Amino acid sequence: MEDCPGSTENTQTASIKPERGSFITLLRRNREILVSKVRNTQCLIDNFAQNEYFSQEDIDIASQFHTQADKVRKILDLVECKGEEVSEYFIYILYTATDAYYDLQPWLDEIGYRPSAYIQVKSVVNTDPVSRYTQKLRHEVGRDSKFIMSYAEKEEMLLQDTYTNCLMELANEAGENFGTVSSVTALFDETG
Repeated sequence: MEDCPGSTENTQTASIKPERGSFITLLRRNREILVSKVRNTQCLIDNFAQNEYFSQEDIDIASQFHTQADKVRKILDLVECKGEEVSEYFIYILYTATDAYYDLQPWLDEIGYRPSAYIQVKSVVNTDPVSRYTQKLRHEVGRDSKFIMSYAEKEEMLLQDTYTNCLMELANEAGENFGTVSSVTALFDETG
């Protein structure tokens, strides 16, 4: 790992560091977590290539392994060799493509990651087919549930235009009914 051909670190990117230490150190310390939780390497590779962090040779090297864990290890090796900017961009991909890397969201919260202004201008495209399909299903369900059929099924009404009157009842631990509540403010007045 000490031999890092094609390192892209320069004086501009060397100034990009997390508040507590370096991104390279963060990746090294959390390598085991990342290797076990990153299940989609193609999204990482696609984004590194799109932003010209990975050359075709880097892509070929990372893609030659048969297991996801080995691919993640090689990607981490390449990322660490390329410096702080690429290391932060790796974390930024995990942070931005939440559907593809949902298992890592608690880890990102734990480390308190907030992207730097420099990295935020970089684009991240979620190329994970499973999460893209999930997004498509969410869109379709949202579109389909926008309208509600009337009981006669002769017309569709906008769901948001349909008013539903709700009734809130007060009950004790034994399940005995104490009556209804006419409004939320009634919970806090003298009778509530």
